[in-house]
Formats: sequence, structure tokens, C-alpha cells
Amino acid sequence: YYYFDPVTYLRVDNDYRQSQWGDWYLFGNDGRIQTGVQKWAGTYYYFDPVTYLRVDNDYRQSQWGDWYLFGNDGRILSGLQKWAGSYYYFDPSTYLKVTNKNFTFAGMALHADASGIITGQNRNSSFMLSIYQAALDGWHQYGVLPSVTAAQAILESAWGESALATEGHNLFGIKGSYN
Repeated sequence: YYYFDPVTYLRVDNDYRQSQWGDWYLFGNDGRIQTGVQKWAGTYYYFDPVTYLRVDNDYRQSQWGDWYLFGNDGRILSGLQKWAGSYYYFDPSTYLKVTNKNFTFAGMALHADASGIITGQNRNSSFMLSIYQAALDGWHQYGVLPSVTAAQAILESAWGESALATEGHNLFGIKGSYN
């Protein structure tokens, strides 16, 4: 498939264009529609080989056999990512899932098992991993630094070990009544 500009009637090369029916497609240097993992606008995306549409929020196998995670906006992801209920770590250089390895990320001593699922190597790292996403969400939504959220949770809950934390799921020691 090719795309021809509706004004100039010329073939469009190396561009991401919206079709007459509203879907977006990537066209390569030779004008052909692109599939698989493709570099576009400084990052990588995955385009389905059947529909030719960009794939968002999915783990896909590339045309050369490696697997990559793509986010809500279609961009390839790296670093610590939550996928299908578990954390995984994707190498920032290769974008590949790390397996069978101990490593440190954001001060956490972590372990990737054979399937790539991440766990903390010790009690403190396990606690930090358990609040990681919530601390990031608080930063994005309210502007509270993740380090401040983590420090407050550590202080108030004794690294998640206090009775209020273990029995009441209360990491911040907030008490009161609700009617």
C-alpha cells in the first residue's frame, strides 16, 4: 500500500499520515506502508502486519524475533514497567526484557527471574517496589516527588511493617473518623 497526497497527488514517502477513513499509517522511504518495529520521530513503534495500524499498550514480537513492550502512546518502553500485573525491567539500550539477573534501579536491589518478573532482593527493596507506581502516580497527578512519598511511607509505616500498615493497609499513619 502507498499513500498519495490528496492535493498534489504525489506519493508520500517517510511520513505518518491519516487516511480518508481516519486511521493513521506509517509510510517508509520508498513510500510503502510499514509493519513491525519501525523508528519514527526519534523512538520506536510497532505496526501490526495485518492491519498496518500502530499497536498501543502491548508486548509484541518484532520482525527479527525479539519481544518489546509498547506503551499507551505506542512508544517502545524501557526501565521498570508494570505489565500484566507484574514488574519487568527493560534495558534502556536494547529495550529487551532483563532475565536471570540481580541489579539496582532507583536505589532498589532487584532480581529478575527466568521469566523477567521483578522482585526485591531484601525487605526494604520489596517495600519500595510495592509503592513504586503509587509514588510515581502521586508525582504526575499532584506534583509530590516520589522520594518524598517514599520517605513519608517509610517513616510512618516502618518500611511497611507497622501494625497500622500490615493490618489496616495504612502507610502514612493517617487516622480519623469517617461518617
